[in-house]
Amino acid sequence: MKNTLLILVLILILGCSSKEDLLIGKWEKAEEHFGGNLGNKVVVNKVKNSKTYTFKKDNKLSLIADGLNYEGIFEVVQNEKDYILHTITFSQIGNQTFDSYFRIHFEDSITMKKISFVPIHPDNQVMYSVGRKDIYEKKD
Repeated sequence: MKNTLLILVLILILGCSSKEDLLIGKWEKAEEHFGGNLGNKVVVNKVKNSKTYTFKKDNKLSLIADGLNYEGIFEVVQNEKDYILHTITFSQIGNQTFDSYFRIHFEDSITMKKISFVPIHPDNQVMYSVGRKDIYEKKD
C-alpha cells in the first residue's frame, strides 16, 4: 500500500511539473546514437567532455561545447505528441548566434536523469536521415 501511494504521489508531482522545470540543472552529453531507421542497426558511441547544457529557472542557459562557452535562452513547447526544445545561444568569440531545435524525450521516466535530444528543423522534421540522437545525463 505504501509503494502504491508513493508511486501515485510521484506521478502527480511529475505530472504537474512542466518539461522546462524538469530540465533545470546541468546535463552532460554521454552518448551519440546513429541509425535505427528502416531496421538498420543502431550504433552507439560513448562520449566524454563533449557538450554540457545548464538550464536555469529563468529560461536562461549556458552551453559548453568544444571548449567554448555560450550563453542563451530556451523554451519547451509541445507540438502534437512531441516536446520541442528551442535554444538560442550566443558566443562572444566571433559573435555567433545559434538557433537550434530538438525533440526531447526522457529516456528514464523513473529518475528523469537521462534525456535524448534529436536535432530537428523548426517545422519538427528530423534533420538527419541516419537516425541521430544524443543522450544527456543529469549531473546536478
